[in-house]
Amino acid sequence: MKRAEKASFLIGFGLIILGTCAYDAQAQVGGIPRAMSLTSDERGAIDRQQSEKDKVKAFLKVADLRLNNAMLLTVRGDFQRASNDLSVYSELVSSAREYIQGLPGKEKKRFGLFKMLEQRLLAQIRYLESIERDFPFDQSALATSVLNKAREVRFLTLDKMFEGWMTERQKEKK
Repeated sequence: MKRAEKASFLIGFGLIILGTCAYDAQAQVGGIPRAMSLTSDERGAIDRQQSEKDKVKAFLKVADLRLNNAMLLTVRGDFQRASNDLSVYSELVSSAREYIQGLPGKEKKRFGLFKMLEQRLLAQIRYLESIERDFPFDQSALATSVLNKAREVRFLTLDKMFEGWMTERQKEKK
C-alpha cells in the first residue's frame, strides 16, 4: 500500500470512529443531539412540532432532504460535502428512533411511529446503496458506515415493533 493510501484509509477510519464516539457522548436537546450540524431552519422545523407524530415526520423530512442533497453532491463529485450530509442523515435517523423509543404512553401510538420510520428507512436504504456505489473506494468508508447504521436502525425498529421477535430469531440461528 502506498503511503497516501494508508493515510487516507487511516483518516477515513478515524473519522468513523470519532463520529461514533462523539455521537454517543452528546447530550440531547428535545430529541436532537446538540452537536448535530443542522441549520437553524432544520432545527426549528423539528423543534416547532408539538405532537409526537409531527416531530417524527419533521425528523424524517430533514433526513430526506439531507439524503437527497448527499445524492446530488455525490453525482457532482463533491464527496466531502456529501459525507457531511450523510453523517447528519445518520444522526437524524438514530435520533428519530431514540425519540420514539423514549416516548411515554400507548404502545399502539409508538408502534405507528416505528412503522413510519421503518417504511421510510426501507426506501432510503436503496438510495444509500446507490450513494455507496458512487463514492470512490478510498472515501467509501463513511458511506458504508451510514448504510450499515440505517440497516441497523431499521432492524432495531422492526424488533421493537415485533416485541423482540427478531432478536430472538437471530439468536436461534446462531
